Amino acid sequence: MKSFSRISLALTVALLLLAVAAQAGRRYEETKTYEAKELVEVNTVSGNLIVKVGESDEIIVELEHSVRPTDNYEPRFRERGNAIELSERFHGSSNGSSYWTVTVPSETRIRFSTASGNLTVEGLNSVVDANLASGDIEIYSSNGDFDLSTASGNIEFDSCTGIFDLSTASGNIRVVRCSGDFDLSVASGSIRASDCRGGFDLSTASGSVRASDIIIKDRSSFSSASGSAYVTLAESSEHDLVVSSASGKAILDYSGHPIKGFFEFVARDRHGRIDAPFDFDDEVKFRRHGDRYVRKSFALDGDTPEIRLETASGTAALRK
Repeated sequence: MKSFSRISLALTVALLLLAVAAQAGRRYEETKTYEAKELVEVNTVSGNLIVKVGESDEIIVELEHSVRPTDNYEPRFRERGNAIELSERFHGSSNGSSYWTVTVPSETRIRFSTASGNLTVEGLNSVVDANLASGDIEIYSSNGDFDLSTASGNIEFDSCTGIFDLSTASGNIRVVRCSGDFDLSVASGSIRASDCRGGFDLSTASGSVRASDIIIKDRSSFSSASGSAYVTLAESSEHDLVVSSASGKAILDYSGHPIKGFFEFVARDRHGRIDAPFDFDDEVKFRRHGDRYVRKSFALDGDTPEIRLETASGTAALRK
């Protein structure tokens, strides 16, 4: 009898453990459909947002979550005027994940804020405004105005067109096959731009800036405070251009394209280095903040555009 009781108890415990495991792995799904709206605004604590373009005029919201305990998680769906507002609240300690997938007409505006979620957008032709405390942002095949920031995460764009106002405090920014007006800034991380065209203002405080196979369509600047700035052109620049680094290399590579304009090189005297494949027309020394600097310049086929390469303790170099 005692043996039977032990077996019965063991089976009961095993069944309870299986039930708990099944409950822990369960995912909850919810879908809502709305008429087209001008704006979809999403505010999450840790939820991820995926935005896709659909073939209808409807807006479809799909929520999938595995938050435990379930009573501590409260998703909210609300229509207000010409907007849909989606949000989530937590009541007490919880764990798990949530994914909001929003399928919208291509012209729908998106506004997203989160404490620790990620953002993915594909195929949109509108405005995306996002503020992430900690999370990554990925945008694909979209056109519009992008005002995006993340405190601790990476930002990546691929095959997009528009106005790019992007910043991250401790992550990296990468834009590939994009065109438009680029204002990209990083506090601690790197910036990469490849096969892009437009006007560029790329800057990082602690990291490197590397732009390859780019076409300059407006006045542009590439700068790094404590890293290198390396720019490779896909065609000759007709616009003013600055490449600078405080303590690293500032290099401009024409990749065999014609070189013309007024070129100015600045470096800290005896600490920095200036390198160019042409003779200089002028050289002067001056003081800046108590330090001695040297400025060298030359002109080829006119005095426009104005190109400046500058460093304090690195190398300012022009490559053919």
